[in-house]
Amino acid sequence: MDTKRFFVYVKAQPRVIALVPVHALSSANGTFITVQLHTNRATGGSGGGGGGSGGPSNGNVKVKLEIESVERSLRYFSPLDIEPVYGCVGILDYQADTYMFLITQCQLICDLDSLAVRGGGVGSGKSIARVTQVTALSLTDSIFDSSAYRRMPGAMHDDIVQGDLDPYGMQNPCASMT
Repeated sequence: MDTKRFFVYVKAQPRVIALVPVHALSSANGTFITVQLHTNRATGGSGGGGGGSGGPSNGNVKVKLEIESVERSLRYFSPLDIEPVYGCVGILDYQADTYMFLITQCQLICDLDSLAVRGGGVGSGKSIARVTQVTALSLTDSIFDSSAYRRMPGAMHDDIVQGDLDPYGMQNPCASMT
């Protein structure tokens, strides 16, 4: 399946998750998107987001999205050691934290180019895929970043099943959802 994929990078303080298109690293004008909780400067809280730094959630999670230059900004981020992802499914405020769900595996269902050619049309370069696996990354804390390794074939945590404790003895609250 010829789809766009993204490398995942993170920054600890403030916590920011970056999705970098694979092709952007070799482009002179490459750009990427960053996602972080929107901080309310007046209260010092996280704008109603997760309780990790901003108190209990009131259900109004606000995120800040920015487009950054690979050349100017990527050096401030660290790559997360997971396979490139297909994109973001969404953001969820859950159990006093806010998580970003990333598509880690999908299955091709239909190639729209082949349908268009059969019908006499021009190919669109698009396809339809079924999401088969996601992983959750916290927008407030990096403690559960290591659980992303479990999604990689042959990785050091392959023998750990969903819901087990991670190497630090903690369980990701979203483990049962992915």
